[in-house]
Amino acid sequence: MQLIWVSGPVGRIRRINLTLRHLLVIAAITGLALVFLGVCLEFAGFRFAIEYDPQLAHKMGNFYSEEEFDNLKNVYETRMDKIEQDLSAFQNRLAVLDSLNKKLKFMATPPPFITQRGAADAMGGPLLSLSQKSDSDLIGQFNDIHENESLLLKYADDSIEYWKNEVNWLETKPILFPLQGNIAITSPFGKRVDPIVGRLGFHPGLDFQEAIGTQVFSTAKGTVEVAGWDAQYGYNIIIDHGDGYATRYAHLSRIMVKPGEQVVQHKLIGLTGSTGRSTGPHLHYEILKNGRAIDPKTMLIRFARK
Repeated sequence: MQLIWVSGPVGRIRRINLTLRHLLVIAAITGLALVFLGVCLEFAGFRFAIEYDPQLAHKMGNFYSEEEFDNLKNVYETRMDKIEQDLSAFQNRLAVLDSLNKKLKFMATPPPFITQRGAADAMGGPLLSLSQKSDSDLIGQFNDIHENESLLLKYADDSIEYWKNEVNWLETKPILFPLQGNIAITSPFGKRVDPIVGRLGFHPGLDFQEAIGTQVFSTAKGTVEVAGWDAQYGYNIIIDHGDGYATRYAHLSRIMVKPGEQVVQHKLIGLTGSTGRSTGPHLHYEILKNGRAIDPKTMLIRFARK
């Protein structure tokens, strides 16, 4: 293609030869220029919208000003910090529940009788589908998570309060054994032939055969009422547990508590012996309800299960 350019009636004649290559180059440059111009106009439009009408900018292209972006970032970080705090608080509550569970397990099954545990793969129950959220609003999802965590924390607090009350109540009941290890009962509660005079009589407790110096533990928390010598029981301890319950530990070789002392469940209170009216080393253990001796087997967990 040839273009002829005449500048005036007597001007020079100029000829410009345009090849296909020249045309393609011109077209490409023109196209790039138009694209660049469109981008500039769009950017200018968004900038104008962000400055004067942020909501319009959000609708046009989800654009946010730096101030809005910083505000959103602060909101997200605040929500995340709160969620992390709730998770940490929930983990602390789980630790408390785990501690209470261990206490209940210890009281329900004293160490000498923990011989078997369930298989780890023994599980079951129905299969329920998990509900899924379709909400795409991240802040809304954070709010939902925080609300769910608040409900979990309240449930955990209620559970902790309930089980604390249960554990505190159980700790005042003489349900544990006063000795550890293999326990041999040499004389049961009730009628028996007295081992010293050979006549039929009544035995108000259980006799556990143990070597002298074996540790003796309180079977429930309470207040030491008696800690001293008795002609029949030798060195003996009586602990008042409240609610009408008391326990006696007799024929000791050593007493390790004093009258008026507060003791917790499973506290070391003395050592076995053969003092008082005794034929050999053992521990005489009694449970009294409103001043009357009752069969310890009705209170001890191991025997109550049978």
